[in-house]
Amino acid sequence: MTPVKTNNNATIGKKSAVSKTQGDQAEAWALDYLQQNGWQLVAANFRSAFGEIDLIVKQQKLLLFVEVKQRVSARFGTAQAMVTAQKQQKIILTSQYFLQQHSQYQQYHLRYDVIAIDTQSGTPQITWLPNAFYAY
Repeated sequence: MTPVKTNNNATIGKKSAVSKTQGDQAEAWALDYLQQNGWQLVAANFRSAFGEIDLIVKQQKLLLFVEVKQRVSARFGTAQAMVTAQKQQKIILTSQYFLQQHSQYQQYHLRYDVIAIDTQSGTPQITWLPNAFYAY
């Protein structure tokens, strides 16, 4: 199975380039973690007009839409708390768009997970939150 191609042609400024690099690293850690647990990559950084999904992975007939959040400091809250109701809605809408575009996954069971990565100690600590939120 070939991963779905995504559009990565965004122009970004210096400040967001640092955040993007950190985000890319966090997504790489998360993907590695998921693959070690038997998940196969379907798409990374899938974008639509509604938003972006960091990782889409599958195992048997279960399709996960995964939001990856990294925090180097808890000063502004935990990584998990950063997935607001508004962000959840964007992910849900983007997942619906994904399923319209990739009908081979329409019969899969869906799940929305968050992988939080804490790098405060210098070593990434991964927390996987299955069923972090639901589409109603």
